[in-house]
Amino acid sequence: MATPISQVWTIDNVKREALICIPSVHNHNPYPLIFVFHSHGDYVQQASQTYPIYKYYPEAIVIYMQCLPTPNKLIDAQGLHTGWQAHPKDQNSRDLKFFDAVLLSTGSQYHIDPKRIYALGHSDGGMFVYLLWGQRGQIFAAYSISEALPSPDYGFLQPTPVLCIAGRNDNLVKFEWQQLMIDKLLDSNHCLAGHLVGGNLTLYDSSINMPVMTYIHLGGHIYPPESIALSASFFKAYPKP
Repeated sequence: MATPISQVWTIDNVKREALICIPSVHNHNPYPLIFVFHSHGDYVQQASQTYPIYKYYPEAIVIYMQCLPTPNKLIDAQGLHTGWQAHPKDQNSRDLKFFDAVLLSTGSQYHIDPKRIYALGHSDGGMFVYLLWGQRGQIFAAYSISEALPSPDYGFLQPTPVLCIAGRNDNLVKFEWQQLMIDKLLDSNHCLAGHLVGGNLTLYDSSINMPVMTYIHLGGHIYPPESIALSASFFKAYPKP
């Protein structure tokens, strides 16, 4: 079982925290690296229980990053609860700077496989994964994004394998909005007709080997527990070429 370690970085004179899960057994191969971004109002301690991907990808280092109080137009206009920056220069780019610092220091401490760096995010965290995709897309091998949309100026999403998780009864991030984004990803990744590979799970092969997988459930704005195992399997299947 991975061992969680709390680490602190100082970014622009502000202390930032992340919970890092290091595999308890190492086979001397480079570590895959997974970044996890929780939803608005959450904390890393909750996130490590809600998204326990280290149980399904035990060879990987998993980093749960903690955000700061941030306004959210949909649910927290005053910014009383934790959230991620929405735009490239929002909040003085504090979360992009935080990500850069964590990636740099982790790479200096551990032997990371550059072809197996992944990002997972739900809701507000999924929005930040879109921002990372647009601003740091050259780093990642694949993404898992749940119940989320990007901000209008997220940047260019270079074709990359992605698992999109959406609830048909999501009353916060409407399913029809998410479907439009999925359609955009299918187009940009040059995907072909989809085929079912499991219950509610559809794989869209890609002519450029950048597939899109969707898991469309009947729930609302939730992260289905089964999504963690799906995300781990998806990441394992798609390292960088």
